[in-house]
Amino acid sequence: MGSVNTRQLVPFITHEYERFALSSAESILVANLESDIHGLTGWPLLKMYYSAFFAAHAIMRSQGAGVTKLEKKQAAKINSFLALLGEHDETVTAGMYLYQLDISQRSGPIVTFTPHEPGAGVHESFWNSFCDHLDGHAKTAVRSGTVDATAIVTGSEEVCRAIRGSSSHAGAWLSTMRNQINYQHQHSVWFPLKRRNKVKELLSGLQIQPSKLAKLAASPKTHPVQAFAEATFYLACLNIDVAEVIATRSSKGNAFGPKWKRIRALVKSGH
Repeated sequence: MGSVNTRQLVPFITHEYERFALSSAESILVANLESDIHGLTGWPLLKMYYSAFFAAHAIMRSQGAGVTKLEKKQAAKINSFLALLGEHDETVTAGMYLYQLDISQRSGPIVTFTPHEPGAGVHESFWNSFCDHLDGHAKTAVRSGTVDATAIVTGSEEVCRAIRGSSSHAGAWLSTMRNQINYQHQHSVWFPLKRRNKVKELLSGLQIQPSKLAKLAASPKTHPVQAFAEATFYLACLNIDVAEVIATRSSKGNAFGPKWKRIRALVKSGH
């Protein structure tokens, strides 16, 4: 999809980024409040997961990429437009797509849409795409000789191991843990809790900080809940790091900066 009108494209990408970045920050804020004030762990853990899920979407969109759904009506409009051009034999079907913005072309921005490969579920499939995105970003950094290429590769691999639970296949572990906590009430994180509860102690010690200070040390095999909390918390902090940079460049009127400043004031921080 070439010759994209920049004035039409920028508001779309901005909205897509904003909604995920802000919802991630809101989710981690609520998780912290419920944990600190009420000493609960079940819902805070689930909200940390969604903070991480939204954060991953925001991070991809901050780099001009994302996973989105084309409804039947939208696919029909695209096909009607392509029919008018008379240059395309194939048709677009409804479903999930991975899009990528390319601004390197002299002719103007180009957006590519690729069918999103289905996984065991929507969340599992998205985590796979997110890890593929990080891997692609790392490979690009190496090819282009970026100064911090080694750090980018190491960071990408570390994050994907945390998402996959040290497994080399799929991104299902983080989502599997979410399902076990939410639907099966496993891992002893729901009320009533034992007086001395390690999960409760863990959550009380998590304070928003730069992602480079967040730990990804726990083993998913021996300490699954701690590993789950660390992975989701890290991604939530990474979203805040990215948003801080973008907010400084987007400060006028109804831009992202003022909105971020309002919610950022509510989030406890060591930044």
